Amino acid sequence: MEFGDEAVTAMIERTRDAQGRTLMTYSSDILAFSLPVLSPDGQSAVMHSSATCGALCGSGFVIWLKRDAEGEWKTQSGRTSWIS
Repeated sequence: MEFGDEAVTAMIERTRDAQGRTLMTYSSDILAFSLPVLSPDGQSAVMHSSATCGALCGSGFVIWLKRDAEGEWKTQSGRTSWIS
């Protein structure tokens, strides 16, 4: 599962044709991200993301993050919270 810049890059790559041209498509996809909830020490966080692609098409994920020694947030794990 990709997150952040990796997710955007992967989505763009999936829209390329055999010659490498980006296909301009418009869809009803909606991506949403909650604000992160931080642990008391500020070193861990949890947030929710969801993607919908129509009335009966979509999924949601709970994402656990942890701050590394350099202060960068890294995904520790993610779990599906709903699917349609």
